Amino acid sequence: MGLERRQGPDGPYLVRTRYRPEDYTVHRTAMISIENERGGYLNVFGLIGERDGPFVGWAEAGRFERDGRSWVRMRQTSVDWCVDVEVLKIGLGQVRPVDPLTAYQLALEADRQQPLPVRYE
Repeated sequence: MGLERRQGPDGPYLVRTRYRPEDYTVHRTAMISIENERGGYLNVFGLIGERDGPFVGWAEAGRFERDGRSWVRMRQTSVDWCVDVEVLKIGLGQVRPVDPLTAYQLALEADRQQPLPVRYE
């Protein structure tokens, strides 16, 4: 669900609703949008820089190694979904949805960077 802006007597604030897995699960249409880039020459980092690419509105949330391969975790900042994308020299690697609870925990960490106070339901 992401953050919702509200107005209180002391000014505006943001509210993060209670955790529901479906709110932090990547929608199939988002996965299709990313996977449609397969077959091109740009890797994930090249696609991040594309103004009309599949990662517009996404932010890098970390890099790690898994099974001897390099991965980058991407977070869709407006809805708090996350995907792990395999880093290849050329082209788009594997794309895997991140567990919803992990995506929620990353959203909570990002809340600390918000310009307004965040309250939790």
